[in-house]
Amino acid sequence: MVDTNLFIAKTEVMDVAEKFLRLCKPYFPEDQLIDIYHAATCLQESAVLITNDRHFDRINEEKIIEVWSISKAIEEFGI
Repeated sequence: MVDTNLFIAKTEVMDVAEKFLRLCKPYFPEDQLIDIYHAATCLQESAVLITNDRHFDRINEEKIIEVWSISKAIEEFGI
């Protein structure tokens, strides 16, 4: 069972700067606003995005942000 309190304690709310949203926006359709925020947060924080969502392929291929599949993350973290 997952300890939700531990998860919440490790969660940090981020304010994404407008410049990162503008940099990421061209890589997504207008109806993918949440994906723009996910990508912009990763760009701002130099974080790796772990997802199997193909919407992030282009921004990953252009090396704007680094995107790992879930299976790659499992491999990298030795889970």
